[in-house]
Amino acid sequence: MSHFQWSAYPVSYTHLDVYKRQGMNHTEWEYTKVPANKLAYGYRYEDNMYKKEELLHHGTYGAMGGLITSIDDFAKYVSLHMSAWPPRSDAENKVLKRSSLREMHMPANFSGMSPNYKYPSGRQCGVVSAYNFGLGWMRDCEGRVYICLLYTSRCV
Repeated sequence: MSHFQWSAYPVSYTHLDVYKRQGMNHTEWEYTKVPANKLAYGYRYEDNMYKKEELLHHGTYGAMGGLITSIDDFAKYVSLHMSAWPPRSDAENKVLKRSSLREMHMPANFSGMSPNYKYPSGRQCGVVSAYNFGLGWMRDCEGRVYICLLYTSRCV
């Protein structure tokens, strides 16, 4: 353990033990490891024009604390999470136990309450939100639960 680098542990563990074992071969934490012609760049609207966002190295703000992936690899990641449901006694998958995946989908850390939340359609319905393991959790006034990727507005 004398040569162990804790800061590199989460990256190497998830990269080798989760993503690679799931067949996610086009997923990286660091943008310099991705061919330039495969990167999708972000833009912001400022001064009446779109300006290219600077890419940041892996860390707190690089990819907003997340990773860079292809749509095919992302589909494998979503499939991994969907495989956790319904609870059952089948053989476990090679990456994570279904019970561990389901635990990731449960609220753990309260993050907010918005009694006047409006859906994009304009319909008002209050929500409470929490997060756990990099996933957001939201429950609306009608009892519907959504699992969201943090730092995006995409929920399922």
